[in-house]
Amino acid sequence: MAGLKQPTSKQYKIFVSIAILTLAGFIAYIYPEVIRLISIIGGICCVSIVITFPGMVFVKLIGEKGTNWKVWVGINITSLLTLVGYTAATLSILSIFGIVDLDPPDMKNITL
Repeated sequence: MAGLKQPTSKQYKIFVSIAILTLAGFIAYIYPEVIRLISIIGGICCVSIVITFPGMVFVKLIGEKGTNWKVWVGINITSLLTLVGYTAATLSILSIFGIVDLDPPDMKNITL
């Protein structure tokens, strides 16, 4: 049967696991604030997993069965939410590196 892959050996799986752990340890050693890197990856991936992929699946499933306006609304809502999500992720990344200040102003100094 052409196209079927042979199962990978146990030694290969162990080697890949050790390589990934070594790479993670090296990154943590070089970049001690590795939590920033993890937050960036999480922020970017979260938008795709939570907003974009379900919207794409909805549009794919509704496709030919649905009316044109359902597909149009699905595409536009998904696009809008994806834009908002990636904007929020970008602002969070900029805030992490101190480029943008997202902290609210100090409310103690406001007088009425």
